[in-house]
Amino acid sequence: MNRPKKLASFCADGGLSLDVGYNIHPNPYLTNPIGIDVEFTQKPNWYSGVVQADICSSPFKSKSFNTIIAGELLEHLEEPYQFFGEVYRLLKKEGRLIISTPNPNSIIITAANWFGIRLPKTHKNEYTKRIVELMGKESGFRKLKLIGLTSLFFFRSKNWAYRFFVKVPLWLLPLSHKIIYVFEKKLEVK
Repeated sequence: MNRPKKLASFCADGGLSLDVGYNIHPNPYLTNPIGIDVEFTQKPNWYSGVVQADICSSPFKSKSFNTIIAGELLEHLEEPYQFFGEVYRLLKKEGRLIISTPNPNSIIITAANWFGIRLPKTHKNEYTKRIVELMGKESGFRKLKLIGLTSLFFFRSKNWAYRFFVKVPLWLLPLSHKIIYVFEKKLEVK
């Protein structure tokens, strides 16, 4: 299964979804999503709309979305807690946040770090499983699922976002170079 298809499989049933950072690799498995990105690009045919904006200061009304997807985005942000706070504001009650990130504890990234190689250089931070779960919890989310993925191929194909990945058991997480987190917005306390 490829990563975009796996991300889309966790979307909440029905309702509106927001694809954050869609610009480079729009997800063809999402149904009529809205895309938001700091860089503008042409609207993919299957997207209902696109907005050029920073997710941390989005123009959307509170409680607008049932699902927000952020594939390979968190590691590029300067202020991840600001991201979690804004996503919390945008999600409806029991809405889902689906995030995928590189696994900084994977064997591949650990070996690269030993040799002083930072992959890729556009990443502002690398977040361990524990840190991402903690940021989600502190921002008002509860974790529904955690999935480790590893590529069947250890080379970059022409379109790396659509390489096929294999789900790995959590005890083999060091072999996984991608992690998918599925969070749900907790019920708000009045």
